[in-house]
Amino acid sequence: MSLKPHHGAPLLYIVLGLAWLWASPRLLAATVIGQRWAPLARTASDGLLVLASAGFVAALVYAHIRRLDRANQKLCAAYEQTMLALTGALDVRHRETGDHSLRVTRVMLALARFDGIRDPAMLKRIEYSALLHDIGKLMLPDSVLTKAGPLDEREMALVRRHPIVARELLQKIDFLCHCTDIPQYHHEHWDGTGYPQGLAGEDIPYLARLFAVVDVWDALTHPRVYKRAWSDAQVRQYLSEQAGKLFDPHAVALFLRHYEALRAAADARSLTPRLPRLPLHSALGGL
Repeated sequence: MSLKPHHGAPLLYIVLGLAWLWASPRLLAATVIGQRWAPLARTASDGLLVLASAGFVAALVYAHIRRLDRANQKLCAAYEQTMLALTGALDVRHRETGDHSLRVTRVMLALARFDGIRDPAMLKRIEYSALLHDIGKLMLPDSVLTKAGPLDEREMALVRRHPIVARELLQKIDFLCHCTDIPQYHHEHWDGTGYPQGLAGEDIPYLARLFAVVDVWDALTHPRVYKRAWSDAQVRQYLSEQAGKLFDPHAVALFLRHYEALRAAADARSLTPRLPRLPLHSALGGL
């Protein structure tokens, strides 16, 4: 039967330590050592005990860290599966085509890498933020969320609140409270005509400015209940025309420069290349 770390390891340490303290003087006495070398032999014996103790403690700490890391990885995986299920259900309810949330997340990650973002913690933050960008739409009634025609003033007022609802939801979750930039600000426009705050230019968080292009690109290239899908040529032209109006010109230029690669990323079957699951505190806590 293996000893359990929380009580077995200290017990084993005590038993071995006492055994060493009992046996070492007897071993020294039984060894033919001159009087001159006896103190040195006792010092060596005590030193070996210290080294063995340090190694034993280090092994315990390392084993504990590994167990914590495995538990953390399982927790991260459970959180991610929950987010995927939640966003998938939202896409179905919204009648989006082909897993909108996953698609824009793949494209946003690829766009971030093309923009030179390499830090795994930042990429993980971007992944979660993009995946949950529409989480605030949970508060919208089906009569608004799936309406085929134009929305009236009251319905538009409800829609314009969903980024605020997203921020309020995410701020209540410790490991997602730093992932609000995209959900809260991706409907802001470069010229200040967006919502919910009417921010303009560089006052809009940078990640939200990048994602705004991705989100609109996906909406235009896929059918919705209120429109047919646009062709690539139409989408490219629209994005170019709206650079400096709805969109950050840099974000549009970056997107169009890598258009074909980003379109390929959208059609991938998973979030590839898959980001490592970082410990939650190092992945998100400091961002």
